[in-house]
Amino acid sequence: MNPEEASVAARSHAGVESLAVEVAALVERRSLGELPPLLAAAVRRHTGVRRVVLCVRQAGGRQPWWVADPAPEIRAGWTRDLEALLASGKANGFHAEAARLPADSPERRLLAREGNSGLLILPLRRTGRLEGLALLFGVDGEAAARELAAGLKALLPQLAWVVAEAACRDQLQAIGETSPLERALRQRARELEQANEELRRARLATLNMMEDALAAQEGLEELNARYRREVEERRRIEQELQAQVDRMNQLLDTTMDGYILADTQGRIIDVNPAYCQMIGWSRQELLRMTIFDVEAMLTPPEIEEKIREMVSAGSARFETRHRRRDGRVIDLDVSITIIRRKPSDLVAAFVRDITATRRTLRALAESEERWRHLFELSAVGRATVSLQGRFLKVNRTFADMLGYEREELLRMTWMQLTHPEDLEALWGCFQAMLAGAMPSLRHEHRLVRKDGSTCWVDLSVVLMRDADGRPAYASVDVVDVTERREAAESIRRAAEEWEVTFNSTRDAILLVDRAGRVLRANRAAGSLFGVSGDALTGSSGCEVLHPGGPHPEGCPFAGPLRRSESRSVTLGWRDRWLEITTYPVWDDQRPWLGGIHVIRDITESRRNEEERERMRAQLEQAQKLEAIGRLAGGVAH
Repeated sequence: MNPEEASVAARSHAGVESLAVEVAALVERRSLGELPPLLAAAVRRHTGVRRVVLCVRQAGGRQPWWVADPAPEIRAGWTRDLEALLASGKANGFHAEAARLPADSPERRLLAREGNSGLLILPLRRTGRLEGLALLFGVDGEAAARELAAGLKALLPQLAWVVAEAACRDQLQAIGETSPLERALRQRARELEQANEELRRARLATLNMMEDALAAQEGLEELNARYRREVEERRRIEQELQAQVDRMNQLLDTTMDGYILADTQGRIIDVNPAYCQMIGWSRQELLRMTIFDVEAMLTPPEIEEKIREMVSAGSARFETRHRRRDGRVIDLDVSITIIRRKPSDLVAAFVRDITATRRTLRALAESEERWRHLFELSAVGRATVSLQGRFLKVNRTFADMLGYEREELLRMTWMQLTHPEDLEALWGCFQAMLAGAMPSLRHEHRLVRKDGSTCWVDLSVVLMRDADGRPAYASVDVVDVTERREAAESIRRAAEEWEVTFNSTRDAILLVDRAGRVLRANRAAGSLFGVSGDALTGSSGCEVLHPGGPHPEGCPFAGPLRRSESRSVTLGWRDRWLEITTYPVWDDQRPWLGGIHVIRDITESRRNEEERERMRAQLEQAQKLEAIGRLAGGVAH
């Protein structure tokens, strides 16, 4: 079907429905003489065809065909073509188009009168008898013709009755009332017309009833269709709701938070597995319990008041405590939503076990309190410093160390307190720590007190980081080491003085442990033994004095050093004489640590002593000889 044919078919189908209504109205309101042309016009208007001609075949009369058309040429010129159509058997329904017809065919001649448009021929039958033909010009296409023929099928008997009666009436009017027979026929015709009118009205009533029944049936079908749609929509909604319920139940069964559903009297209606595991009761046991049985912080009147407040507000968020089956109490964070429904609202609660969190928070608070006490009461100065060097917090010790009030220090930076000569080195170390070159910083430098004096401090800096690992601030411990440095300087000077004295003495000095091993030797000892003082360290005195040889009796280096009073011995060593004086060393904590050997070379003094002894002996011998000489002289006289 081409687009034009489809358009005609659509117009025909839509027009037939409204045509039936108009035909019924015309039959009811118009006289029989007026009906044929009005019906033809109605068919043309509602089906969209170009022209409609209604024809009735007359058995007797001057014309074998009666044509319901006011044009005289139609009534006079179509008889031969209509007879030919009837003879050809095409009166039972036929569709013709000029291009497919022979030139001398009656259909072609009829089409030629109407501009060669398509022709649809429909039979007009009444009680099975052919009364005439309906010629519809302007029906192009087989599909459109079939659609139009099917739509007009129910109206064709009514059209056949109308045009047949109209033809009969015209025939009677043509005959006139010239004889009793004609008058009788006319009377009979009027009676028939009256009977037909009654029949028409009865048919019209039947048609109205059929229309009412059809409308009722259409309404019922619409109601049934609407009901089916509503049932399908309800089924779809129920399926979606069931899917949502299934998803919600799955979510409640798998969530780590506990779920409790209770009524406004506190009776537990539903719980999820997480809450059962949290509280230690089974689901069946909990469904026989109330909120009063598990609540450990509020009294029953307080619980009832809390429920009334939640129902009034619609939701709530608070913390409480529930008692487990084993008697232990757990801390819970509770989120409440009120479900509005008849006859009684429901209370839906999501609970989270925060016992460990509470414990952690308490431990954190205690830790922070301990840290605060340690920070405030520490004997060393403590401070927190921003990455730009500004003080964030300082303790009293640090403020007293520098002579400032804490409020004054919080308005200052570390650089303002650092001695100018130490600032560059300290800041460089701090930047290196920020860059990750060192995890912490230990540095001694000078700080300037409020009165302008300086103090030496031992600075320990630890970099504190945030949750993302980025440097946040620095924690600083400050120890005043001014006195320590001064004491160290005094010790250093004393050590230098002792070292000078130790190496300046002419006597050799050996510091030994209890085993007799040399711990330290002075410069004179190195000169005496022909080696450096450091070379003597670790050796025993015997190895120094008697290498590879026997130890002379009384040598203080012959065995381990014993605790005793100081003592001195004189030994011959090589070609020298040595005087060795041993002093034990002890203190109150460790009574005996070792000893000090002071070795003095007495060779020269020993030789002088021997010379004096020899001279004294010679003098005594001379004196003896002189005495003997005087004695002998006296005897001689």
